[in-house]
Amino acid sequence: MSLEIAVTGAAGVLGRYVVRAVTAAGHRPRTIDVRADSGVDVRADLRDYEAAARALERADAVVHLAAHPKPVADRPGMVYAENTTMSFNVLSAAADLGIAKVVVASSINAIGGEFSEIAGYDRFPVDFEQASQARDEYSLSKWVMEQQVRYFGRIHGDDRSMVCLRIHAVQPREVQLGAYERSPDRGRRNLWGYSPPEQTAAALVRACAAPLPGVHFGYLVATDNAMHADPRELVRRHWPDTPCDGRLTGVRGLFDTSFAEAELGWGP
Repeated sequence: MSLEIAVTGAAGVLGRYVVRAVTAAGHRPRTIDVRADSGVDVRADLRDYEAAARALERADAVVHLAAHPKPVADRPGMVYAENTTMSFNVLSAAADLGIAKVVVASSINAIGGEFSEIAGYDRFPVDFEQASQARDEYSLSKWVMEQQVRYFGRIHGDDRSMVCLRIHAVQPREVQLGAYERSPDRGRRNLWGYSPPEQTAAALVRACAAPLPGVHFGYLVATDNAMHADPRELVRRHWPDTPCDGRLTGVRGLFDTSFAEAELGWGP
């Protein structure tokens, strides 16, 4: 069945890939962004609830990407306030409009990482039980957005589908490999992860069409690590006190992608 899928943040890096993936999957994109020169279908400031509701009206599904992508040091409080307001307005408007499918792009930074140093992990691969160690407003905004998803899930139960996916460094492997080779500490903070753009976009679109009633969370991070190194050796060198389970073989990544693999055909 063909869906009309509203894509917020459609003019962003991942947004452009998602719009193409919507069309490639036989659906109809409704592109939404705030930028005046973005060439989207709907220009909307999602910090305003009424604007968000007008932008989403009559859509069958929503992929919410719109957000500030990192902390901004010279405007404290802005990233947190605007990211959490936009996500709440989109989730609230989707609920009020009766939109049955909502897919939300979160980030591995919801627990810390790129912008918030993590002191230690509970286990590898990292799953959703890992407590957040966010120490910056961008990372905190992503964690709060996930709590908003849980909140709307409690209200609407199983009559809607809400899928929240933690994404990481939307770049081809070779690009992220180069970044980690130039900065080994950055690789360690990011657990050498990445999310390949085309595959990530396609999986977000599949989440819109998949029969997934209720609320679901997962990691949408490549199943390999960018270094193509033995993951147990990476852990031994950098996180020697952290237990690993038997899934960490070959060049496996350090994030638990089991939900995306089982439900969304994820495999990069």
